[in-house]
Amino acid sequence: MTNNSAFNSDVTAAALMTGLYYDMSSGGAFMGAKESLISVDYPLMNSGCNRKKNWLHRFIKTRSGQQTFLLARSVPVYLPCKCHNRRLTYSHTTDTVIRQQLMGEAKFTRAFCYFYLVNLFGDVPLAISTDYKVNATLYRSSVSKVYDLIIADLQDAGELLRIDYLQADMVSVTPDRVRPNKWTAVALMARVQLYRENWQEAINAATRVIDNHDLYDTSSVTQVFQQASREAIWQLQTVDKTFTDDAALFMQQRPVHISNDLLLSFEKGDLRRQHWLSAPTATNIPLSIKIVVKQMYPGKISSC
Repeated sequence: MTNNSAFNSDVTAAALMTGLYYDMSSGGAFMGAKESLISVDYPLMNSGCNRKKNWLHRFIKTRSGQQTFLLARSVPVYLPCKCHNRRLTYSHTTDTVIRQQLMGEAKFTRAFCYFYLVNLFGDVPLAISTDYKVNATLYRSSVSKVYDLIIADLQDAGELLRIDYLQADMVSVTPDRVRPNKWTAVALMARVQLYRENWQEAINAATRVIDNHDLYDTSSVTQVFQQASREAIWQLQTVDKTFTDDAALFMQQRPVHISNDLLLSFEKGDLRRQHWLSAPTATNIPLSIKIVVKQMYPGKISSC
């Protein structure tokens, strides 16, 4: 199947966009594991774990493994978004409503990718052409210019995307929130405007999502991170049948744990501490791990 023929039907055009979500989920670059380390407290970092220190300090050396990983997983996502938009614009064989939805998804996804790239790297090249010769010689664009593209893409996506969550056929409505909808774009816009210190615009966008009680509402503390959570706005569907990249970050051999300051900040009876935190108590856990945990939280973890 050629690039052009893929856009000759609704099914194949939708499959291409679905494939991008597969890449985002299976590759790990957008699963939060590495990006979340930027917010981790320095004293918690293992002294020998230079990889995590680099992410913590936003110090990503040129051609380092971390930089290569993130860029290698991002480029195959945001470059096809431009290609999809271009071919969908001139496609006369796909249904108009489906074409608009797919264009909206592509614009949102490109904005999503660039939002993380610009916050990790600062100035980044804007690959808005489908010509590989042009993209091969791009210089970095300023943070401000990148944000201009992000905001423009999100504005377009908000107009193109439907308000419902759709299945892979792009027609049927589903309770699963694995494809972006209009409110996904509005929610990201709120965050973008917050980062740009456009306070009122951020409030306006966030309020539009929060006030949409037909789709979104607070969930019980045990349901917040579940698939059916009404607090979820967009979820990348798990495509790996083993485990998620986020889960791998917190396996026992990883030097990751909660800080004392955060642990002690929970008030007595806080259900988040009860349901979202845990400490190893099983008898088959290696003794060395038990000792480390007890040393980190002497007398503080028995009630977790």
